[in-house]
Parts: sequence; structure tokens; C-alpha cells
Amino acid sequence: MKHLAVPKQFKDLIFVVGDLAETDSMRVAAKFSKRHDNVLEAIEELECSEKFREANFFYCFRSLS
Repeated sequence: MKHLAVPKQFKDLIFVVGDLAETDSMRVAAKFSKRHDNVLEAIEELECSEKFREANFFYCFRSLS
């Protein structure tokens, strides 16, 4: 497994899971000072194939406690 180095300016946006660099819509919204619901809408409206969307974007749920 390779060690992924995340550039300092992206440490609050990107996290490493195994050998993959990932982010989530909540981090994107916070990083770019956007509302989370608008980020989700933008992801849903991306002009890409359904196959690409299914391979690269998925719903996850987080407890807000």
C-alpha cells in the first residue's frame, strides 16, 4: 500500500481511507462556505453519465449527536 500525502492546504478537505483520498459533501460545503443542501443539489445536477455518478458519488449518513 502506498502512503498518500495530502497537501497542507487540503488537510481539512481530504481524508485518506486505505489507499484512497476521499472527501464528503459536508467538508466541501464548509471549505467553500456553501450551504450543504446546495452542494448536494450541485452533485445531483452534474452533467455526467449515471455510471460515473454511481462510481464516484454515494450517500452516507452521519450522526449529528
